[in-house]
Amino acid sequence: MGLPDFRQSTALWWPSALRPLDLARQPSLEAQVAALADDIAYDNHDIDDGLRAGFLDLDQLLELDFFAAQWRAVEARFHGASHAALLRELVRGQIGLMVNDAIEATRANLAGIGSVGEIRAAPEALAAFSPAMADQERALKRFMYANLYHHKRQAQTAERARSVIARLYAAYHQDARNKATHFVGVPMIVFSLLIPFGWLRADVGGITISAALVISSVLLLYYLAGSTALEAYWKSVAWPQQGVFVGEPLAAPFSRVVKR
Repeated sequence: MGLPDFRQSTALWWPSALRPLDLARQPSLEAQVAALADDIAYDNHDIDDGLRAGFLDLDQLLELDFFAAQWRAVEARFHGASHAALLRELVRGQIGLMVNDAIEATRANLAGIGSVGEIRAAPEALAAFSPAMADQERALKRFMYANLYHHKRQAQTAERARSVIARLYAAYHQDARNKATHFVGVPMIVFSLLIPFGWLRADVGGITISAALVISSVLLLYYLAGSTALEAYWKSVAWPQQGVFVGEPLAAPFSRVVKR
């Protein structure tokens, strides 16, 4: 007899049971519009951020045909405006083009759609760009990854930030006060698991093994390997809502201190 599946007995407590996520169907139209708006906002505001930070320049943007056309239109419309003002108008105009294209393409895709079920059953998202704009948006994303997101200075800044956060975290979870409360709290966490899970037992090779023993052993293995008690707990139980924490759950006295 194998160990029971604890999630079956507590299925109603799991968000996936209350709100099942069907990845085989399209999301709601509202969710599709939100995702499309998110793409428009990120694409264009990241360009603005890249220009302000000096990671991008106008010459690079004009390598993209659709930006070059938009720039010529902006220059003609706002003749005599400052370079900075023209750049802001370029980004603003690009947002307008993408929004209007999405509205028109989505309206066309919804022609003949009469129910939410048809939206969910569609082979692809109905809130979308036109094929031409979708190609331009993909080209823009490739450009941004090549010239901004993977920029050398960007990577260096991200590494410095990661190092600072790692040192702060190490200092916190290695603090003597946190460790002192933790050595009291961990046994009490284990004890809180022993009581409810001690009733779940199975015979394995003639030996009775309780779920409490299995879960507590896994928790301690993660903990002694350097995880915080909170991490170890979530990794070891099928029902994370069960248990009581006493002491500092983010202390990790057995982890290696990060030195930079």
